[in-house]
Amino acid sequence: MNIKINTIKVSALFLGLAALWSCSSDFIERPPEDRYVDANFFKTDDQVLASTAPLYARTWFGYTDKASFPIGDGRAGNYRGGWQNYVRNVTEATEPELRATWSAFFNTVAHCNAVVRNIEAYAGPEVTEGIRNHGLAEARFMRAMAYMYLVRLWGPVPIIEDNTKSLTSTNIRTNTIASVYQFIVRDFEFAAANLPPTPLQTGRITSWSAKGMLAKTYLFMASYHSSGGNRDQDYLDLAKDYAEDVCKNSGLALLEDYWQLFRSQNDNNEEALVSLQWVWNSSYGGGNPLPSQFAYSSDITGFDDGWGGWQGATSDLVKYYIANQRDSIRRKATLFFDNDYYNYMHMRKFDDNGNATFVPLQFEAIQNRSQAPIKKYMPGPPIDNDGKGARQSTDNNTYLLRLADVYLDYVEAILGNNGSTTDADALLYFNAIRERAGMPEVNSITEASLLQEKRIEFAMEHHYWYELLKWYYRDPEAMKAYVGDQDRGDPQVSYVPNTNPKQWTATYPNVEKYPLTDQKLYLPLPAADAAAMPSLTMDPIDYEF
Repeated sequence: MNIKINTIKVSALFLGLAALWSCSSDFIERPPEDRYVDANFFKTDDQVLASTAPLYARTWFGYTDKASFPIGDGRAGNYRGGWQNYVRNVTEATEPELRATWSAFFNTVAHCNAVVRNIEAYAGPEVTEGIRNHGLAEARFMRAMAYMYLVRLWGPVPIIEDNTKSLTSTNIRTNTIASVYQFIVRDFEFAAANLPPTPLQTGRITSWSAKGMLAKTYLFMASYHSSGGNRDQDYLDLAKDYAEDVCKNSGLALLEDYWQLFRSQNDNNEEALVSLQWVWNSSYGGGNPLPSQFAYSSDITGFDDGWGGWQGATSDLVKYYIANQRDSIRRKATLFFDNDYYNYMHMRKFDDNGNATFVPLQFEAIQNRSQAPIKKYMPGPPIDNDGKGARQSTDNNTYLLRLADVYLDYVEAILGNNGSTTDADALLYFNAIRERAGMPEVNSITEASLLQEKRIEFAMEHHYWYELLKWYYRDPEAMKAYVGDQDRGDPQVSYVPNTNPKQWTATYPNVEKYPLTDQKLYLPLPAADAAAMPSLTMDPIDYEF
């Protein structure tokens, strides 16, 4: 059974819930009570499963559409192009994408809270205990995911467990970072205990998804609670235990070919622990918007979208690829370089009569556009996707957690507070990542080499900023110095003719460096929400569990 088919695309149950829980753009608001709860709905296993389906894509759309990449990669020095305030570390409280992101996460929280509340109140006797707990676990998992983004982007944020109560409050306060992480752990632990080890339906999360996120959460807590630059060992040990369990006992493995990770035909592969499940022929907000945002030309989408011609990699990221041209498998799956050829991806060509044909894509650098545009999450036109695809809407998944992520988190937990490690497990999983990328094995791992491996493995997957945040927790001055020294200018990349294997050179004509201050580490509260609820600007308080 496939969640895209059975729970989203054709399910009348989902459509009813989408109308029922069409959340307001204001995180503190909720729909009227008679629309928010349907006591007649949660009566069967199918209805309970349908209630969590929007959590796999639709509620995340406001974040994914225009904010995920400038925040996760732009703030981290990988991405440049549109939304340059994030790249320049000068994000303003009035940025529309800022509020869209804030609202998307709190809409996800609100939907999760509604699912929990309604299952507990209205699940009928025909709902099996396993499905009841599965629905609760999915909702609490996705609520924890939303809070993982919120706490890492805004720091102190309000913990809301019941949106029916928030409407009557005029004094919502933010909660401390430590409280938010503790809240996240509780939700992930519940999910780990109540989700099955294999997906109930294709695309749904499992207990391994929750354990992978627990490992990640504890790594952030270990850094946040660091002392003298050293991570907290108790949290490191917890992170190690959970990551080791996933790595050694899940039975999961990396997809053999890195580039295959980002083809729609390989959605929900065994490396995909948590993925957003987009549907190309759904209504607006249900399909993956990234191809239309990233594509450097409409000729590689097949429609009149494709606005990514001005977006691409920074000089700082390109410098790595130029210096490490052996890392071509990951580079070619992540960025287009001049003269790149893809036999599995096509582009539209028009003949003299205006008739369109599709030919294998060969990228040629275009004057006055990004010289290293984004390839990752580009599925190609419908001809490359079994006929699927529409304007501003494809069905290729986006990853929130890959098994490769857990591998490298396991390495990080083993490395701990040591300057380097030759631990056998650390080398095994670290080198598994490198072997797939065609890179040579290493016999020692340092904190710097681990950070670089995470950067390149997940470039343009919107992860790197969060790795830098962990560094800031432990050593803010070093992290700020690193960010401030990144060249975020626009590189000029050129193919070296007649080279085999192909080689490239690059120049960096417009050096752009932007300092990061402590005051700009976290994103500002959206101006409209801060004005509507001034208590949000007060000092955070501990949450009463």
